[in-house]
Parts: sequence; structure tokens; C-alpha cells
Amino acid sequence: QYMVSAILEGTLRLLHPFMPFITEEIWQRLPISLDGQGGKGARGREGKAGVSRPFASLKGRPENRAESIVIAPWPEYQPEKVNDDIEKTMQLLMDVIDNVRSILGEMNVPSSREVEVLIQTPDKKEREILTAHLSDYINAFTRTSKIDIAAHHDKPDAAAVAVVGNVEIYIPLLGIIDIEKEKSRLTRRLEKAAKDLAGIEKTLSNKDFIAKAPEKIIQQRRERKAELEAEKTRLEKNLEMLGVNCT
Repeated sequence: QYMVSAILEGTLRLLHPFMPFITEEIWQRLPISLDGQGGKGARGREGKAGVSRPFASLKGRPENRAESIVIAPWPEYQPEKVNDDIEKTMQLLMDVIDNVRSILGEMNVPSSREVEVLIQTPDKKEREILTAHLSDYINAFTRTSKIDIAAHHDKPDAAAVAVVGNVEIYIPLLGIIDIEKEKSRLTRRLEKAAKDLAGIEKTLSNKDFIAKAPEKIIQQRRERKAELEAEKTRLEKNLEMLGVNCT
């Protein structure tokens, strides 16, 4: 709670020049007493009449808070509070969870289905981090029946794969989705992406179009081409995970 309060206070101060009224209103509703009782400001000021204080039970706070955010000091960078190890730990956890969620979304796995997640990494420290913390976070975002973290796993048949640095993630899909139906769905999407991409490439190769079209329109076509290329690559990768040769 203390950390949440500190982050919220700093964020409000940064936003205040752009959103003065709403940040002041929220500022007045923050927990304001050091003893956790609420109702008294840093200078003994009474709390705003009729305003409920949802965080009044918070014990302690980062500093004595100014009566108004208008006179609160601007947040200062505190290098002594930077912890590279913690940041790397959280980044690893976020990357793994993000890739698991991306796989489930790309493969059209129902949110109600529990999945098995196999993770391998030769890095002992990464295994220790994932073993200690991953299950605490990942189950807030998806349903897992098993999380198996090891130095090596044999790749299961019909498994989706993701790579995060040294970490490889396998999610077996047999019995989770209809493999043939998913192959058909992804194939249709791939065919459409390829057709749209061919049309964009034909347009961009037209010298008359390049010579006469506004630069804004040309740039939009180029951006769309890049999006379609990325989508095509992603669909081909997903189909290959299901055993379809796209070459």
C-alpha cells in the first residue's frame, strides 16, 4: 500500500500541469495521516468535509504531503532507489507472461481452458526467478494447469513456441483446441493477408501512383505494407507450429 501511494503521488504531480483540476481533486482524497486514521493533513488540517477517504487505513506515507498539489514539490530522481536486479526480474516475468498470452490469443485458445506451460532456460538464475515468482503473476492473467520450468524440455507435438532471450516457452495444444479447425482458420487469414499485401505492393510499384499521390497517402500505404508483412510472418509461424509447411 505504501508503494502504491508513493507511485500515485508522484504520478499526480507529473500530471498536474496538464490536468490541474482532477489531480487536485484526487490529491485531496489521498490518505493524509501518518497514523493511518485519516482526517488530518500534514499541517493538522481537517480533511475535506463530506469527502470519503478510500485509503484512510494506509499506514505511513512517503513524506509530509502539501495541503495542495499546487505547492507540492516536483518529483525528484532518486538514483539510490534504482535496483537493476529487480527491474530485470520484473522484465523477465512480464516478457514470459506477455508471450504466453500472445500465444493463447493467436491460437484462439478459449480463456476458460487451462493450459500447460513448459519453460526451459539454461540460465540457473532465470530458472530460480521463474520458479519463485512466475506462478504468482501468470495466474492473474491466464489459467494454467501446470507450469514446468527446467533446463531442457523435449518439444511436444503440436505445441506453440515462443522465445524470450535464453527462455523457450512451449504450450501443448493437443486437446486444447481443434487443430484442424485452427489450421483452416489461420490458412484463410494467411491467404487474405497475402492477397492484400500483393495489392499494396502492386500499388507501390506503380510509378504514376508514386509521382501523383500525396506523400501522406504513400506513407500510409507503406505503413500498411509493413503491417501486412508482419501479419503474414506471424501467421506462417503459427501454422508451422501446427505442422503446416508454409514454404
